[in-house]
Amino acid sequence: MPQDITSRTIYVGPYASPETFNPTTLYQGGDLGKKFVWNGKRYQLVQVDSASQTCVANGVVFWAAKSNYTVTARVGNTANTEGVNGVAGRTPVAAAASSYIMMQIEGAATVVYGGTTNGIDDILIAKTGTTLSDTVQIAQGTAPTNMVVGIVEATSTTTSISAWLQLQNQVD
Repeated sequence: MPQDITSRTIYVGPYASPETFNPTTLYQGGDLGKKFVWNGKRYQLVQVDSASQTCVANGVVFWAAKSNYTVTARVGNTANTEGVNGVAGRTPVAAAASSYIMMQIEGAATVVYGGTTNGIDDILIAKTGTTLSDTVQIAQGTAPTNMVVGIVEATSTTTSISAWLQLQNQVD
């Protein structure tokens, strides 16, 4: 397990940024689990679980095994033992099982949205269901029923929403 998770550079290789990173092997195996900041956003290098469905771009991913830094694509996947409270981060790319991604854990982001209404500063939580990787909102002044994924930054009626992510369900 890494001792100092922010002390060295992460190799992005031929990918332009963490938002497009999606290899099937790592250049530096010791980078798995490392956290870093890129353009004001915080990321963590993780692997999509070998039994996971394909991750949806801008969807939330859930911890499969924190000790191995593996994530799974859906709230209902059997590898997600924490359910809706097991949110690990946002995947910027569509990624197949066993791929490596740099999931976003903090900062401005676009996330998949499955709600019908929302307001600025509403709280986002993971949407329950067996095949979902999207979020729904909880209105201001209402206690969240699940782990908070982020805060709505701009209202939307589409399937994606602008939010500020601040995930606390992390491992070092």
